[in-house]
Amino acid sequence: MGLAVVLALVFMALASATRQYATVWRTEFTLWEYAVQRAPEKPRTLNNYGVVLAAAGRLEDARTWFERAHTAGHAAHLPPWDNVEGERRSRENLAAVRELLAGVAR
Repeated sequence: MGLAVVLALVFMALASATRQYATVWRTEFTLWEYAVQRAPEKPRTLNNYGVVLAAAGRLEDARTWFERAHTAGHAAHLPPWDNVEGERRSRENLAAVRELLAGVAR
């Protein structure tokens, strides 16, 4: 009987956690928004959030996040692969969104 109670409590805790994360994984936007909140200095999360914003047509917002990713990609405390990934990807995306914004301004 005691084991059944413990298993029921574990099941309820896991079900609650699953429900919470289901809302995070609902859309790409909610996923990367959550990731940025959890890891605000990681170039990959900042960059990917910018990608989602750009895909939604929010180019000015995307540019801001690509700039943040580019800056974060130069942080000395990050492992080398994060620095390389953050710098390269954010630089490419930042150039692309600037080009798009220049085309819109014309």
